[in-house]
Amino acid sequence: MGDLTPLADGSRRRAVALFNKGEDLDAIFAPASLYSRELPGVDPATTAVKVRDVVRRTDVAVAPGAPIASNVPRHGVDLYVITYPALAAPSVTEL
Repeated sequence: MGDLTPLADGSRRRAVALFNKGEDLDAIFAPASLYSRELPGVDPATTAVKVRDVVRRTDVAVAPGAPIASNVPRHGVDLYVITYPALAAPSVTEL
């Protein structure tokens, strides 16, 4: 897992790779608590994210709080880019 350069609109992105070191096809998953940790303003249980399967070049529907899961072939890897909403600008109040 690693952070990527934020987009122009302030959206934050993170890359997640699912590795299968085994000899057989295996169901591999990354829980939302893992791929969303240490991101300010992100609650893994409720924050909606966009998930892009880089290998298949498709968007993946993932509900808030749900893991990213894939059947990864033996000695294979699946790579995903998760896009999080931009942080809301802090409000300024006059005293």
